[in-house]
Amino acid sequence: MIAMGPLETGKDELPSHEGESEVLMPKGAEAAKSPLSVIPCGNGSRVVAAQALWLALSVILFSGGLLAVSFFPPTHDCSPAATEEDLAYQKCSNHGIYDTLGSTCLCFDCFEGDSCETAIPANSTDCVIDAAGGNPNIFEEYWVAHPEAGLTILPSEHIGYGDKLGCDKLALENGGFRVPESIALESRCDLLAEAIRQLHKEVGNADADEWHIVPGVGSSELIDAALFAWGRELQSQDTIRVTSKPPYYNGYPSAVSFFQGLAKFEWVQAEDLGASGQGHQAIEFITSPNNPDGVIRSQSVPNSLPVFDFAYQWPHFTGVSKSLLDQVASSNGIALFTLSKVSGHAGTRIGWAMTQSQSLAESVHDYVGTSGAIPRESQHRALKILKHMSTTDYEILRLARREMQSRWEQLTDIFKDSKCFSVQARGAAVLDEYTKETALPSPAYLWLSCPSFGVGSTCFDFFLSRGVKGKPGELFGAETGKYVRFQLLMRGQTFEILAEKLRSLDLNDCP
Repeated sequence: MIAMGPLETGKDELPSHEGESEVLMPKGAEAAKSPLSVIPCGNGSRVVAAQALWLALSVILFSGGLLAVSFFPPTHDCSPAATEEDLAYQKCSNHGIYDTLGSTCLCFDCFEGDSCETAIPANSTDCVIDAAGGNPNIFEEYWVAHPEAGLTILPSEHIGYGDKLGCDKLALENGGFRVPESIALESRCDLLAEAIRQLHKEVGNADADEWHIVPGVGSSELIDAALFAWGRELQSQDTIRVTSKPPYYNGYPSAVSFFQGLAKFEWVQAEDLGASGQGHQAIEFITSPNNPDGVIRSQSVPNSLPVFDFAYQWPHFTGVSKSLLDQVASSNGIALFTLSKVSGHAGTRIGWAMTQSQSLAESVHDYVGTSGAIPRESQHRALKILKHMSTTDYEILRLARREMQSRWEQLTDIFKDSKCFSVQARGAAVLDEYTKETALPSPAYLWLSCPSFGVGSTCFDFFLSRGVKGKPGELFGAETGKYVRFQLLMRGQTFEILAEKLRSLDLNDCP
């Protein structure tokens, strides 16, 4: 793993910490054997000194092969809550995380036992790295180190129905518990929408001041909501075609299949529409950076009704720019974002749609409301997380950016001489307006091309038989057997085992 020191955040000093207690710190694979598992608490200068000592000793121990270091440096306070939360890893031998509800350890890949104390050798067939999904566990260590961003909600709060946090009074005046989207934008009463607006402004990936922001229950619901909104706009008796240029996120065809029995939606391949779109307007999903290959995309179907999926438009994946929404505005389209890829809180189920069209915004809001609306507790948690990120100058994004770039450096080196597998092209270096750095993109997924493989001997099967589980490329519209996708958002320990496994393979042994 990578040892990283505290980052410059533009703040004059770290917040002071009262008391002289000690905090147990979670570390990497061998942390339990390290004297650095105890970090002294005190005022700001003591914390800075402890972090400097942590960095220096980490480098020494890492160079000797004695320590696998967390890429998130210690920045703890000394509250009782912090002390208890730090045990999340310690209780599970630093190879798992403690589930307080189930009172059990959830072991990381290739570790087992009641307290995850047993390592499964990386070269064993029982050691399988699951890189098929997209669980953003890369952020977990940061949040374990920051329990102050936790949330307590009184049992008396939110008895009864409600829609947007901060809009309850206007909702009552409107004669119900929901506020029309036009009123929410004009009054700026929606606390979550305003926090999202601030997030985009401070990170620099969108100027959303005059845009409708409609939160939903994760981006999956908003994909459905976007289809519903465009379907309502068209009011067509004909079948509405939906497409995306391959390779595409496999959730788009699934959403169309869900609606097919209820409405006239049909998934078609982009090339089948032809240059003219066959005389019909089509709804086009444009993922940028793309899932699975990280390519920056724009509309490819003439006169399409666009839904821009910007789930990965954050500094740890690509350079961001305030001009991002220009293409959405020029096409009068819809843009989608999700909290899961910016903070890791996938289970909170918060995403948001952005559009300048009031009618589209109202339709998205109607769909979200009809399907149950967003739980108030999820809105509260998202607000607390976004506030923490803002007050810490988005340190989490800087750390994640550095870690993703390191992972891509390792992967590029592993596959550079392979005759059987090709890593996707990452394009040219891009200026990131948030960090002011110019660097190659660091996509969330590794998209491998395997030209010598096929139906009888697939790329997916090759890696699975060697303990690395990905996702077959055909799920993304690619040629059967010749592509595989691996997610790169796993924990640091897990990525190190993944890299070790890949280095041990004969990548020139083509079928």
